[in-house]
Amino acid sequence: MLSVCGAEDVALIEYARLAGWPFRVFSLDTGRLNPETYRFFDRVDKHYDMHIEYMVPDALEVQKLVRSKGLLSLYGDGHQKYCRVREVRPFRRARKGLNAWIT
Repeated sequence: MLSVCGAEDVALIEYARLAGWPFRVFSLDTGRLNPETYRFFDRVDKHYDMHIEYMVPDALEVQKLVRSKGLLSLYGDGHQKYCRVREVRPFRRARKGLNAWIT
C-alpha cells in the first residue's frame, strides 16, 4: 500500500505502476485538508485510473475532541490529542493487515 499526500508521492505511484506491482493507495483525510489537496487527489485518481482510499477519523472521537478542545485545537494545547484522533488512529487502521507500506 502506498500513502499519498503530496506531489512527491506520485513518483512512488508511477514507480509501482511501471514495475507492475499490485498496490493500493491511501491518504489520511483529517477533515482539515484544503480544496487544492482534494483537487490534486482527484487529478491523481483520473490520471492513474484508480481510487485513492481515504482514511478519516472516527466521527464520535472528533465530536468529543471539538467539544473538549474546540475547533482550533490543532493550534493550541490540544495538538497531541488532535493528531491522535485525526491522524494516528486513522493511519493505524490503514496499516492494519498489511505486510508493508511506503510513504
